[in-house]
Amino acid sequence: NWRDEYMVWDCAWGTGNLTRDYNFVDLYCSTIHAEDLNIGHRYNKDATKFQYDFLNDDVEDMEQIENCIYQASRLRESNPMMAQTFISQANTILFGTKLYDQAPGLIESLLGLNGKPRKKLLFLINPPYATPGVIGAGAKSGTSDTAMKDVMKEEKISGSDQLWIQFIYRIYKLKKLFNVDIKIGAFTPSKILSLVKGKEVNSILVNEFGYFEGYGICAANFADVKPNWGISFTLWGSGVNNLTKLH
Repeated sequence: NWRDEYMVWDCAWGTGNLTRDYNFVDLYCSTIHAEDLNIGHRYNKDATKFQYDFLNDDVEDMEQIENCIYQASRLRESNPMMAQTFISQANTILFGTKLYDQAPGLIESLLGLNGKPRKKLLFLINPPYATPGVIGAGAKSGTSDTAMKDVMKEEKISGSDQLWIQFIYRIYKLKKLFNVDIKIGAFTPSKILSLVKGKEVNSILVNEFGYFEGYGICAANFADVKPNWGISFTLWGSGVNNLTKLH
């Protein structure tokens, strides 16, 4: 049972629409708005719930950690003492992040720290689809202006004006940083499998995660959403690609 085997993190939890009807062994629920936690307090009472801006909080710190790890790897043979200094700096930054403080056990279980056995992580998400300037998408000017957008622009990753693509890319960055087994189950616009704007993220999903399976539905299945476009639920993280299984 995947709800027992995996730590599950809904990093766009809102008021718990994806998780409220199920039981999980290790469930982490984060949302940008504190009032969401108040509204959804009666759902998933055993979960770890915390206010966390997934596209802004700790993004710069994680970039610093990534740089420290790179420097340590570069110096491991030529200057092992300096390499260890960079590793120590990375640990100091990591243990000072909001995520480490607000989601106790998540990072320890991912990395097998402090005597905890390593566990796999599944992101189960329905991220916002807003794109600034798109009529009917519910977006406002500046909606996509986040720390993650800045990272994507610096790394020349297209599609950074779409919030759901930012979510996917940040998950990838965490997978790459921690070098652990991370899977994604996500509701997204159905174009996730044929992105032009965001083609690098599409390539990352296919090649770094691997498509497992999915299905498409009319957007009208969600409350207060116009019916003239499609939504897909796709699972990524099989390690192989089964792109013909989308139905």
